[in-house]
Amino acid sequence: MTKDEAQVKLEETTTGLQSDIDRLQARAAEATDDIKAELDEQIENLKVQFSEVQAKFETVKDATEESWEELKADIESMWDSASAEIKEEIEEHTSNPNGLFAKIKAIFS
Repeated sequence: MTKDEAQVKLEETTTGLQSDIDRLQARAAEATDDIKAELDEQIENLKVQFSEVQAKFETVKDATEESWEELKADIESMWDSASAEIKEEIEEHTSNPNGLFAKIKAIFS
């Protein structure tokens, strides 16, 4: 992965996370108290991830070619780990009949 590719990927990730946060906040505003608490927790988790990705993005953006080589392995590892965690969380909430997405769907059904 080149520095430019990493910047694009990190920028896309921050945009996607911000979109997810905005969407969840809109849903939380309309949710019942029990679901709102769960949504608020998910929003906080996404905000933490968003902050971490933004910090890495700034580090990559400011990296020289020499420091980029040192950051490269860290970025790739972080990306793989974050992707796996997000996929696992989505799978948990979408496949579980009592999961968060099932509860949200029930509100709008």
